[in-house]
Amino acid sequence: MEKLAAELKQVAVKADVTKPDDIARMVDEPYKRWGRLDALFNNAGVIRVEPMFDVTEAEWDRVMDVNLRAVFFVMQAVAKRMVKQDVMAGSELRGKLIQTASIASYRGGNHLMTPYSASKAAS
Repeated sequence: MEKLAAELKQVAVKADVTKPDDIARMVDEPYKRWGRLDALFNNAGVIRVEPMFDVTEAEWDRVMDVNLRAVFFVMQAVAKRMVKQDVMAGSELRGKLIQTASIASYRGGNHLMTPYSASKAAS
């Protein structure tokens, strides 16, 4: 991760996106380096392939925590920072928020990916 970040002249921040302190650190590190945040590519996701009848509440919650809850709270943290900064050069935007989901969000018929499909449809 650090090697790729160095090649791209970026910052690598290892974080658990389900933890508010990690989200704050993940947003703060690049902001400290460049003084602004111009883009967020929000692509968190976990999946466990198992039959629908075998999914436990704990596994359901884990998938929803990463794939849905964390995606929202990362976006919120970045948006709060972006709204306070000046517009981007040559633009009227203060930043760009890019969210990705999955084709499973509308092809939810696979009984082996029920929590994943539901989380991606909700995001």
